[in-house]
Amino acid sequence: RFLEFLGSKPGVRVIGRAVPGPTRLPTMSFVHNSLAPQAISDVAVAAGIGMRCGNFYSVRLLERMGIDPAAGVARASFAHYNTVEEVDRLIAALEPIL
Repeated sequence: RFLEFLGSKPGVRVIGRAVPGPTRLPTMSFVHNSLAPQAISDVAVAAGIGMRCGNFYSVRLLERMGIDPAAGVARASFAHYNTVEEVDRLIAALEPIL
């Protein structure tokens, strides 16, 4: 659901596989071509949703991917206990800015 949402947004680049499947982990990292990861994360946090941003100790990887490690990526993590309603809350929070 969240990957589909990100894929529908112009300027969003999903890091890793952009489609669900057995090799796709539930941690979704992404960047936007004109929004800072911190700005994206701040919107989610203001809506009461735990979301983070940064380089997550992957400086060399981000550099090789052409991503500024000082800004990093926006990252949302999901697990087996997240509900569809929680995913929809995150989508609703990010919709206006993405």
